[in-house]
Amino acid sequence: MQNTKMLKIHMLETRTKDTNMTNERNQLNQQSPSMSVDYRNRGLALSLSLLSLVSLLSPGLMPAARADEMPVETKVETKVETKVETKSDSKVDSNKTTVVKTIKKDARVSPSDAIANSALDAISIHLINTGDWKGLIERLNKQLGTESAKSEAEQLKRSYRQGWLAFAYMFNAKPEQSQALNDQVDRERVALADIKTDQDRRLYGNAMVVKAFNQIAQGKNDAAEASLLTVPELNHNDALYNFAFAAVCGKKGQATRAIDYSAKTAEVDPRFAWAYRTIGFLRMRWLKDNVGAEQALTESLKIEPLGSECRDMLIDIKLARNDFDGAIQLAKEGIVLDSKNGASHFRLAQIYIQQWRLNEALEQLNLAIADDASNAKFFRNRASVKKLKGDLESAIADQQVAVHLGKDKAFELTELANMNVAAGNTNKAVENFKQALVVDPENQQARERLFKLLLQERRYDDVASQYEEQITRDPKKAELHLGYANVLLMLNQSDKAIAEFKEAANLAQSDPTAHRSLGAFYITRKEYAKAAAEYTRALNLVPGSVKDLVALGFCYAENDDYLKAEAAFVTALALQQLAPGASADEPSRLDVMRSLACLLYDEGRFADAATQFENLIAAYRDKGATKDDELLLAKSKMLRDLNSASAEVLTKALEGLPEDRRLAFRYGVIEALLDAGKSAQAREQLDKISVDERKDNLSYALYNATCLRLSGNLNGALEAVSPVVPLAEASKADSPAIAARVLCEKGRIELALGKLDEAHASAKSALSLYEKCYPAYLCLAQVALAKGDNAAAIEAGRRSLELNPYYAPGYLAQGEGQLKSGNAKEAIESFKKAAELYPGWIEAHKALLAGYQKLSLTQEAQKEAAQIAQLENLARTNRQ
Repeated sequence: MQNTKMLKIHMLETRTKDTNMTNERNQLNQQSPSMSVDYRNRGLALSLSLLSLVSLLSPGLMPAARADEMPVETKVETKVETKVETKSDSKVDSNKTTVVKTIKKDARVSPSDAIANSALDAISIHLINTGDWKGLIERLNKQLGTESAKSEAEQLKRSYRQGWLAFAYMFNAKPEQSQALNDQVDRERVALADIKTDQDRRLYGNAMVVKAFNQIAQGKNDAAEASLLTVPELNHNDALYNFAFAAVCGKKGQATRAIDYSAKTAEVDPRFAWAYRTIGFLRMRWLKDNVGAEQALTESLKIEPLGSECRDMLIDIKLARNDFDGAIQLAKEGIVLDSKNGASHFRLAQIYIQQWRLNEALEQLNLAIADDASNAKFFRNRASVKKLKGDLESAIADQQVAVHLGKDKAFELTELANMNVAAGNTNKAVENFKQALVVDPENQQARERLFKLLLQERRYDDVASQYEEQITRDPKKAELHLGYANVLLMLNQSDKAIAEFKEAANLAQSDPTAHRSLGAFYITRKEYAKAAAEYTRALNLVPGSVKDLVALGFCYAENDDYLKAEAAFVTALALQQLAPGASADEPSRLDVMRSLACLLYDEGRFADAATQFENLIAAYRDKGATKDDELLLAKSKMLRDLNSASAEVLTKALEGLPEDRRLAFRYGVIEALLDAGKSAQAREQLDKISVDERKDNLSYALYNATCLRLSGNLNGALEAVSPVVPLAEASKADSPAIAARVLCEKGRIELALGKLDEAHASAKSALSLYEKCYPAYLCLAQVALAKGDNAAAIEAGRRSLELNPYYAPGYLAQGEGQLKSGNAKEAIESFKKAAELYPGWIEAHKALLAGYQKLSLTQEAQKEAAQIAQLENLARTNRQ
């Protein structure tokens, strides 16, 4: 269509003997072309660029130049004086005088050389330069079908046209037509053994070029290069041969070589603007050399002003450096040259959109649609502009037209759905997305947006139906089962969700995602052992995953598997030390340090916990460390030191927190105070808990009873804890650890009251609720000691230490059993461990002193007695 417009507008008559109006050009890298256009002479400039069409439009007015009269390496200097008077749109009268000064060398161009680079007429060159491959294919096939090719010159011209037709098939991705042409040329070509003349060599060379283009079309780039290497040297100055080599190099990703061959092509045939376009494309897209690309593309537009692709690339280059004025000038020049081409207006509209000049963009899009109302792209972009202007109703109407016109229905429907989302038309948007998926079931963008919209609307059943449909179509796709599993969780269909997670894991056995998802799900159900198993499987797939190690450590910690938890956290810290550049989805080093510090506290390693929190605060002060960390440090120090001063620091740290954080940490502070024997301070904090919160609260009941027991009110303590025992037993599934501790505290109270059998029963009940309740084993050991059953005491103490190797009271109970059984050496080792874990625990030191005295270790006993005296003196000082 573009070619027809051009011929219709620019019908020229001229008298000239010079058929080549382009001077010999310098190499591309030595040029600095500019693109200034005088609007007053634009019509004239276009007319001059199309003079080469004259011989085709008025063959009778231009005598053909004889090939044997054309010089080699002719340098032309041309002076042109032109007067143009336009009488109508289709006729131009011109008086043209051309003075040509030619410097000729003695050598002359052979007829074959002349044919080589003139086989393409001006219209064919124009079709190439404007990228009209369909038009070029039609024209060359028509010419080849009407030629007799009887003379050698005609045969040679035919072979060159076949070569360019092969190029067009290759570039336009028509492998079947390319193969058919290659087969035809292969049948016609001179056999290699029969080559005798230069004519034969040229024909053979052109046949090899056709073969090479066909091999490129078939994706055989190495074979194509090999074919071109067999082309006789006689053809090496042909534009056809050089551009074939440029095409091969380009397909093989050899941009620099492709540029060199394209430059040679332009040098051989200066009409060939597409060679400069190729150079510009390669420099811009592959070499990221916008300066060189701009030079080449500008040169191409000088030769072929209607080269819209070159103009678009030039505009992109100018926009990349924010040269909006230059980009707009280029776009407007394109409109002047081809004002009835909607694409020209569309190009300018895109620039205006980038500048947020929406009104001007809308004006250009209106002009584009007026010229071509069948282009979906024009309507889609006008819809986008209207959407930006807030005119959603009109935008939706335009996008509906784009849906009707567009070839990619799924894409257009997705865009329509997005506009309906913006307009609040949720149901219509859902319907649009579903229609898009009917057209293109593999359109992941539409499906993801549909899922997001359905999830926002909490339409989980619809999402599940979408997944079921996809899984039916593609049952081996792991990510579908994974997504379906997550939706099933939202629908509270846990068993089906677990099955889908496992299926996803089986289908993608090298991907840890399904194991991580299943682990996270088990954590929500407090099934920490199962969660740990899934994170272990994830670690087997990605051994160095910090996030999986931390998750595994968390599961172990929640399941009271302290040693395993510690190993996981320490390994995570070591990996972070080795590779500090963690990914965004991994826990920070601060988080891992905090997790390890809290674990050390839970283990009863209060000195180590205090050191870890001190290091954390020092390293991350003003970089993530919080007042929460300062409170946890205060808790650790208090249980390390066991004095009143540290207890006061802890309570002040609690009161320094915001109210919501005080509520979150208060029970933990109360527990720490009770563990340190600070019942009075614990009572102060218990009294701050509201009456409403105390009701049916296992934590309050536990700490209230413990506080009463430590203050000596044993009957009150038993009365406080007994009513909540049924509640604790009922909470076994949700909170087994706290439920067991309630029964354990009941046993401690009963032990203090001398009710040994009741205490034994309560401790056993605690273990039935939670088998890892190591304080219950301590209670059993103390009951056994009271009954004089030293062996049972030692065994119960040992069981508590199996569950928590850092449980100081367990070592003390075990040591007492060992001492009473006559195993003083073993008892001393147990007492030492208790004292090491609780350096400020006077009872542990007194037990150790008794052990030394039992074995008559006088020197050790004296040192321990001095240590006890120092601790007691410090305790008296703190109480004052």
